[in-house]
Amino acid sequence: MNRTLPLIALMLFLSIQMMAQPLSCLNFEDIPANTQLGPASGNSPGDVLFSQAGIQVSIREIQYPDGSTGFANAVIQDAGSGWLDGQFLFMGNNSLFFDFSQADGSLNQLCFDFFDGGGVENFAVNGSSVAVVDNFSEITALNFPGVTVDVTFISDGLPEQGTVCITGNIESLLIGGQEFGIDNVCADAVLACPIANLQAEIVSCDDAGNYNIEVDFDWLSPLTVIASFDIFIEGEQAAFISQADLPYLLEGVQPATDALEFTLTVCQNDNPNCCESIILQKQCPTGSCVEFEGLAEPSYGSSSGTPAGTEIYSESGIGLRLIPFQSLFWTTTYGDLAVLNETNNPEMTAASGQYLQFESINAVFDLTGYSEPVDSIVVDFYYNGGAVNLAANGSNFLIQNALAPGLYALAPGITLRVVFDAASDREGQLIFYGNVQSLLIGGDGDFRIDNLCVNPQPEPCRMGNMAIELGPCNADGGFLATIDFEHQGTSDSFNLFGPGADGHFAYADLPVTVGPLQSNNSGIYAFAAVDLAQDGCWVGDTIQGVPCTGCAFEGLSIDYLGLADNGQNAISLNFELVGPTLTDFFSVYFDGELYERFSWNDVPVRLLVPCNTNDLVQEITVCEGEDHCCVTVPLIYLQPCGNPCNNLIDSVAYYLTDCNNAGNYTIVLDQLFPNPPNLSFLFNVSVDGVQVGSYSSASLPIDLGVYPGDGSEHEVAIYTQNTAACGYQFTTQLVQCNDNCQLDAVYLVGDV
Repeated sequence: MNRTLPLIALMLFLSIQMMAQPLSCLNFEDIPANTQLGPASGNSPGDVLFSQAGIQVSIREIQYPDGSTGFANAVIQDAGSGWLDGQFLFMGNNSLFFDFSQADGSLNQLCFDFFDGGGVENFAVNGSSVAVVDNFSEITALNFPGVTVDVTFISDGLPEQGTVCITGNIESLLIGGQEFGIDNVCADAVLACPIANLQAEIVSCDDAGNYNIEVDFDWLSPLTVIASFDIFIEGEQAAFISQADLPYLLEGVQPATDALEFTLTVCQNDNPNCCESIILQKQCPTGSCVEFEGLAEPSYGSSSGTPAGTEIYSESGIGLRLIPFQSLFWTTTYGDLAVLNETNNPEMTAASGQYLQFESINAVFDLTGYSEPVDSIVVDFYYNGGAVNLAANGSNFLIQNALAPGLYALAPGITLRVVFDAASDREGQLIFYGNVQSLLIGGDGDFRIDNLCVNPQPEPCRMGNMAIELGPCNADGGFLATIDFEHQGTSDSFNLFGPGADGHFAYADLPVTVGPLQSNNSGIYAFAAVDLAQDGCWVGDTIQGVPCTGCAFEGLSIDYLGLADNGQNAISLNFELVGPTLTDFFSVYFDGELYERFSWNDVPVRLLVPCNTNDLVQEITVCEGEDHCCVTVPLIYLQPCGNPCNNLIDSVAYYLTDCNNAGNYTIVLDQLFPNPPNLSFLFNVSVDGVQVGSYSSASLPIDLGVYPGDGSEHEVAIYTQNTAACGYQFTTQLVQCNDNCQLDAVYLVGDV
């Protein structure tokens, strides 16, 4: 009670001050003069005087040059001394500690007036060691983490007087003295998170699905201190950068998701509450394209008086001129090049904005001034009859009475592939391979083109997230299956493989329904879709169920969820009630033993399968009511039951990437070796006590983050999601990036 009552006035005043935003000045005017803080008020070193808006202020001892400490009283001096502006806080052999680490908003500057009446002073910022100085001017020559300190003196005599300003990310301040006064303590707050205007653009990618992303953003903090940031892709750290690195090129990103989009997040380093995110589509940028949007006239050629051979247009460094069309009988005609618009002429679905139609004329594209070597050119076309002319690099014309699909040698080193879309017999692409310097395209019927693209970057082929639905059933016990999945960078069609469902389909037809299929004894139905042009690009999935039961419920399916915390297998049971039933419940049996009764409204239900006591395949039986119209399914994919450490990790393989120009490297978790092996293995990873993320064994290899090559070692912990006791810990190899060492070895740790 003795300690609390003298502080009531001080606490009320500070509560009002600290609730203001930005923080107002503390000038001690509203506190009764001669109020004492310290032993006289019952205070002990470390006692918190007040806590408001996340800010704690405590009283502490003073340190002396010989290492000893003292703890006496501070007092609110009245205005009669004239040393500072009115009343002020006079410290006599003690210190005050301000903790701003949990404040509402970050502090970027803190200033206070002082006078130094003699003796030593204590000063520390952001957890630094306490500086013990005889003269307050000495602190400007010292270094404090994350801040700069300026001292301005307004008096040359004694006592010394002036103002101290601390600028930077201020988390704590300790100030004390033997005969030291402070007044007008003023703090400026900044945004809780000054990251703004985050921009990220995929600038290139490769066939392996590696994306190069340019990242930029604004850092709106007024601090002069250079800030550091972490970049995350789908929650996994991809880079550690400083403010000076912006804009930053993030190279070789492989998002750990099967979806066609992913999330990029930027966070202030060591501040997980200051982050901004952006969603990026998995789309590679194309090369330079001629889109004909700048053509000003509706027609060029004979009717408009355009001289043959005259350049009429240039786009992306590619010039366009017109010459006569040539027939199979060597006769030539100089007709017109019509400029159409997709709005008025929507027949060509691949067209965007303006596009071209040949009316007995040839267009010659000059690529000699193109800025980069040409590897390929792709042109979208619409063809509805008539002869065509095609040529490259000044070679003889390829003349066809009708445009036909196939491969054609146009000139030495130049090959043409004509491809029609699977969903259309009139649209497709002209693909020219080789170092094309000039290109001729023309026709005398209805031949149109758009989007002439040089060196287009092929999108990596991706197929994922297959969904399978079984049913409905027909009167003969057969059923249909509906398959859908996501895709990107594929050709125009795919082959589907399944039980009685093999076939060729266009992606435009998704979702596709196949059947009728026939039921089998296991109830397992596997489907796979393979891209027609890229055999290595595919997606597959398996579903177990009984689509046709003959009961009031149909479409029974089993989903295996893996091992539960208690070591039992967890499954999900689902079906649809389609007919009338005499009961309001259904029963579930495992190997003939009643498990539980459920309401029809409970589905889907999560079940824990009893552990197997023999080597026989376990079965689940579902019945209407107690035992009417029962359906039995073998549980093929159950895992062996185990204790909470069924997923114990015996050993780990990891490697370290070579140092980049910034002197950083990446830790990559390559393989895990659980004992016993599991079909479904989920685990968490932390580095140096900080969790990196949660993963499945299918996610391997995994980037665990970018670290400076300064010789530090890192502790990696891997443990199953069932319990932190089931895992493995190891220490990474030391890396000194300035040694120019090659980090291409794979390190094996544990019982390998």
